[in-house]
Amino acid sequence: MDRRQFIGGTAAFLATHGLWAAGRPRLRIGIVSDVHLATRDREFPCARRLEDVLRRFDVLGADGVLACGDLTDFGTEESLEMFGAIWRKAFPGNRRSDGAPIVKLFHCGDHDAGGYAHKWGWAKSHCADPDEELAHPLSEADMPVLWKTAFGVDWQPIMIREVKGYAFVLANHPPHGKESQDGQFIPGVAEALASLAYDKRRPVFYSQHRGIPGT
Repeated sequence: MDRRQFIGGTAAFLATHGLWAAGRPRLRIGIVSDVHLATRDREFPCARRLEDVLRRFDVLGADGVLACGDLTDFGTEESLEMFGAIWRKAFPGNRRSDGAPIVKLFHCGDHDAGGYAHKWGWAKSHCADPDEELAHPLSEADMPVLWKTAFGVDWQPIMIREVKGYAFVLANHPPHGKESQDGQFIPGVAEALASLAYDKRRPVFYSQHRGIPGT
């Protein structure tokens, strides 16, 4: 599929499902992935770029922002909070500059799961205070509290959010295993979809970090 076919197919999908009418979309979602935020901004100005992208979404009138995993580079509490602080700077009170609400649609990737920081010796060169920071890896057991602190929303392995009546199913990357490495569906997704109450006339949006084979 080339770029023109993709754009044409997307336009047809949006029109079919009522997401586009009278030349204007009914739903605008900004998408970022693999931000790999690190507290010491050495090789890439990732913090500044993230803020610039969020402010661009503000100008474009995004209703929500989907961050598709690997929010952090080394999976530490400090870097997750740094992501939240940048969001709050761009969207105080979870509102755009025009006062309209904007929804956080964030989930974890493999870098955010299972103490990723401890796998790489060079992580120290990317942390502002490596001895302190690398002692605080993100863990699934602690994630509900850490996520609430960083983003002000509840965390579950599979999270369901709503934007303007449209459901978003967000699957957090589990601790590393063969299925997650191969990009298979994450445990709990089928149950979450089965329990989901939504308007059958509207699409449901699903996001996980690793691509699913064959899609």
